Amino acid sequence: MLKNQKLRVKLAVILLLACATVLAVTSAGLVFSWNARLAERKARLTDIVGVANGTLERLNWPVSRAQLADPEALTQTRKLFESMTQGDTESFFLIGFDGTVLLDPYLSLDGVNAIDLRDGKGRPFIREAIEVAKAGGGFVQYGAPIPNSSRQQEKIAYVARAPGNSALIGIAMVIDDLKTEFWERAVVFLGAIASVFFATLVLSSRIVKSVCHPIRQLLGAVELLSQGATDVVIEGAVRGDEVGELARGIQSWKRHMIRRDQLQREVEAAQQELLRHARYDDLTGLPNARALLDTLRDQLGKDQGVTLIAISIQGLDRISALHGQAGQRHVLRTLADRLRGFCGRKELSARLDADEFAVLSCEPDPARLAGNIRTALSVPVQWGSLVLDIGLSIGLATKPEDRASAEEMLQAAITAARNSIDREITVYSPALRARLDRESRLEARLRHAVDHGLIGLALQPKINARSGRLVGAEALARWTDDEFGVVAPFEFIPMAERLGIIGDLDSVILRNALREAARWREAGLDLSVAVNVSANELRAGDLVGRIATALADAACAPSQLVVELTESAVAENPANACRQLKMLKGLGVSLSLDDFGTGYSSLSHLRRFPIDTLKIDRSFVIDVPHDRDAAAVVKTIVALATSLGIDTVAEGVETTEQADFLRALAVPTLQGYLVGRPMAPDLFMVLAKENHPDGAIAAPGRPHQLRAVGAEGPRQ
Repeated sequence: MLKNQKLRVKLAVILLLACATVLAVTSAGLVFSWNARLAERKARLTDIVGVANGTLERLNWPVSRAQLADPEALTQTRKLFESMTQGDTESFFLIGFDGTVLLDPYLSLDGVNAIDLRDGKGRPFIREAIEVAKAGGGFVQYGAPIPNSSRQQEKIAYVARAPGNSALIGIAMVIDDLKTEFWERAVVFLGAIASVFFATLVLSSRIVKSVCHPIRQLLGAVELLSQGATDVVIEGAVRGDEVGELARGIQSWKRHMIRRDQLQREVEAAQQELLRHARYDDLTGLPNARALLDTLRDQLGKDQGVTLIAISIQGLDRISALHGQAGQRHVLRTLADRLRGFCGRKELSARLDADEFAVLSCEPDPARLAGNIRTALSVPVQWGSLVLDIGLSIGLATKPEDRASAEEMLQAAITAARNSIDREITVYSPALRARLDRESRLEARLRHAVDHGLIGLALQPKINARSGRLVGAEALARWTDDEFGVVAPFEFIPMAERLGIIGDLDSVILRNALREAARWREAGLDLSVAVNVSANELRAGDLVGRIATALADAACAPSQLVVELTESAVAENPANACRQLKMLKGLGVSLSLDDFGTGYSSLSHLRRFPIDTLKIDRSFVIDVPHDRDAAAVVKTIVALATSLGIDTVAEGVETTEQADFLRALAVPTLQGYLVGRPMAPDLFMVLAKENHPDGAIAAPGRPHQLRAVGAEGPRQ
């Protein structure tokens, strides 16, 4: 490679010598060309003047000055001079030896004596021209001003004696034109030579520099790269010689190092991001359940008290439905900020799930800590101009009472929170665990009972208040389990709603009740059966179809069926409820509004709903006639129903005083323990057919004692 560089240096020197030689030869050629062109121009002037003299002789040039007055001769001579004028660089003239201008082709100097005319340099060039002409002719040099310039224009003129007269004839040439031509050529040649010379100098300099500078630069780059620097500039990579190959190799090494460092940074960033996602919640930035469990394990290994508080947030779904995900996220971030600001060095706050938070603390008074958390989180959340209310329940688990593992302690706190009433604090205990275990087993047994049709049917009689005649019954669900025995309706019906199987349970009761109603009709008994329908069934939208199918399957007349709905069920979505109730009326069934008086919106919809019966809730009936407020409410309900043409049924009638009070208000139908307790379907049939063939159960006001099948609850 070094030998190759020495050859380049020699080539640069040769190029410099060649450029100098070409410059010298070109300069000499330009000088020679100048002299040759000047001689050529002078010879041409001589020839032109000779031609002019010969032409004047052929035209019989006048020998006397007086003959110049001849217009014809003057015109011919002027035309001759004009025809031989060569643009602006040459002009012919005729001047007498006394200095008078005899003929000027441009008519500007005719008759003017120019013997003393001087050029711009002060020379009397006319006088000099006359003397040269008298001596036989020759060249005269003079200067003339350039228009609109202070510079003199050098001119050269050839003069000769005019034939047959004491006058001279001359032609002038502008020497500056020749100089311009010379310098134009000189500039072109000299510019080309200078460019070549300069390029040679630059090339030579680059060749010399290319020998040492790139090598030093590349050696320095290698040293910096070996020290771990990656911002090194590698020069010479585009060269096609050995230095370029070396530079490209080093550049490839640099790219490899940069890529290696980049991959290492990406791997580290990915590890940090994975670690963050694994241990922190993306929305709130709080530690997640994994991070909380790790810290909890460490704390459980120490000999100190540990408290774990779980917070369950209620109402997030409603906020999301009303204000979208943005509102829900704002609430969660706000609560997280409050927890973060509340927790000090002894506490760790974390987000466990979509609507659950937790606080780990070594506070000796966990109840006080939980109370403070409740106070901090219960404040409504401000979102723009809106104020968002939230609900929360708090569960608390402590060590060593709840001991076991970190996972079990966390689950204990969560369980306590999920089973806590709104804004209440529930401490996890073995009793709570036992109750939850029982509920869990009971839920499984209930699901099994519903799936296998093990839910029983009980019928509670309803009578005409005036005659005491049996008019029908309400179908009630009853459940007796092999493990738990008799389970009260107020326990298993809310459980079915929570499990989402209330619709299946209601379907079982509906089918069984309709079969019993069909048996009554076959026995000649004109009785109706009332079946409760839950809000879930209204919400599902297939209630009408299911009832129609059940009626057809049981071969039951639609007029025997009374569908009972609660106020809250129809008020949840009045438009949907009204549409389905009208369709049910179209089937021929009767409609009853259950637990009337306990709701808050049914009064505004009574005129819209095709209701046949209002059922006065037991909470009012139980206090009449002694409680004036309860009595006033019952009277109002009866009056309202009467004015709208709707029948009423009073449920929960247990005393003769209550029956007499209701009968006095003209309430047509009574139901309750005074009339009869819920009973098995076969017993109800016996009661209806054998004991009271005329359809009357008991004399009005006198209770009929029957064996109870199950205790009444909030919903039978």
